[in-house]
Amino acid sequence: MSKSLYISWSEKDNIGIPLMDEQHRGIVSVINSLYYFMQRGEGEDTLLRIMDMLEHYIKIHFIVEENLMEEAGYAKIKEHSLMHEVFLKKMQNTKAKITTVNEPMELLKSLKEWWFGHIKAEDAKYVFDTYKPVAIMIGRSSIGRPWIFREVKHYLQT
Repeated sequence: MSKSLYISWSEKDNIGIPLMDEQHRGIVSVINSLYYFMQRGEGEDTLLRIMDMLEHYIKIHFIVEENLMEEAGYAKIKEHSLMHEVFLKKMQNTKAKITTVNEPMELLKSLKEWWFGHIKAEDAKYVFDTYKPVAIMIGRSSIGRPWIFREVKHYLQT
């Protein structure tokens, strides 16, 4: 059995909004747990519990993400929310078929493609459209240096 990760997260996958980045990493962690248990040949009950956990976490993430977008006045929030709805429906349909032989691997493949496609394209568009590149640089530079926000706040007040 392989002990490797199905999805490896790196700092370049961050979009620059710490809460969203943390949630994205959390979702990847759950996907990797699903992969681990699939590699072990775990039964339907285990896979369904992980899928339930993933579905709940993703729903929470979408609520947070959409709230942040609304607070920022993001002009394309309706289109972005629709993408979330479509993804959740697809995930629920796949979950209903998870016990078939090929469905779990198809699910993993679609989760990986969707997450990285969505994060790197749609979430990145939101950050760029809303905060422009300056915010991205500040967000990325904050990794491991949370005091930068205090310094930026001080700079903006002087």
